[in-house]
Amino acid sequence: MLMCDEHHRLIDCYEPEIYTAEVLILMRQAHRDLVRGYLNSLAYPRAKAITLHANLANVPTYFHESDLAGAVLATGRAMLPGVEHHIRRTQRDDRRTPEFWVQYLHEHENHIRQLASSLNATGATETAELAIFPLHHTATLVLSGRIIGEARPVRVFQYHRPRSTWQWDPDANPQPSGTFNVEGLTVGTIDEVLITIELSATLDAESIPSNLAEALAAGRMARVRIVTPNPDGDCIQHPDDLRQFIQVARQAINHVHDSMRARRVHLIAISPASAVFCFGQMLQPGHHPNYTIYDRASRDTPFGEAFTISGHEVTASAGSQVINISIR
Repeated sequence: MLMCDEHHRLIDCYEPEIYTAEVLILMRQAHRDLVRGYLNSLAYPRAKAITLHANLANVPTYFHESDLAGAVLATGRAMLPGVEHHIRRTQRDDRRTPEFWVQYLHEHENHIRQLASSLNATGATETAELAIFPLHHTATLVLSGRIIGEARPVRVFQYHRPRSTWQWDPDANPQPSGTFNVEGLTVGTIDEVLITIELSATLDAESIPSNLAEALAAGRMARVRIVTPNPDGDCIQHPDDLRQFIQVARQAINHVHDSMRARRVHLIAISPASAVFCFGQMLQPGHHPNYTIYDRASRDTPFGEAFTISGHEVTASAGSQVINISIR
């Protein structure tokens, strides 16, 4: 293998016991396989990569484009040049302040408008599949899913922290049928419904905002739960797991909209980011009740109202402060 002077000295002079012939052969093979993968990808269908990333709990979130390209290649697709980074959030995570979400929408108003307008732009890549890499606040994931929708082919990825990769685990088996279920679908109409997505953990009663808890106790509000028998942050490790969740969530959404005829839905999600984004995708523009999305700064704080998504706009308020952004 041809090497630069620095690595030639490292391998042959300083650490020859580490870089044995066997190790060098494996290194060469890995590099050759990588190059072959990129060359083979020239014949693959194209996918446009979109990231939805935020620094959560003041921990920086950053991924090299090669991480995203590898995940796309593993699905038999090639990533188009130029990753689109939307609603990137790098500021301090101070969601404990009451006016956070009003300021948040104000700071990201142009980013939200750009996300909506980019999907309506025409060009050579308008029919390309979208590859979505979501790792953001729950409310932003729902909003982004609602804006992107299901009109174009979309492939959603789930970041796997233990493996430090966006690639689906090739050794993972899909969850058995019936792993995800919906509870609380009732007959009859009701104005308000609380939907809770409890896949990563079960929602503690103490974490529900007091106004929602009171409405539930008084019977003024119904609760619909999307659950799994063994909640875990890694409950979605295969694309089929996400498809099974989508099927169950769609059943819940359609029943709440069409049978219960709710005029307002409150959403609390404790779930992998991919599932939250996909839930937002299923909200049809202009044809869903107002969805108020809740978020919390940490596990030791209750959920609080983030913003409300109507058929045509997203709204946040704090005291006399109100901000509305069109998402059409």
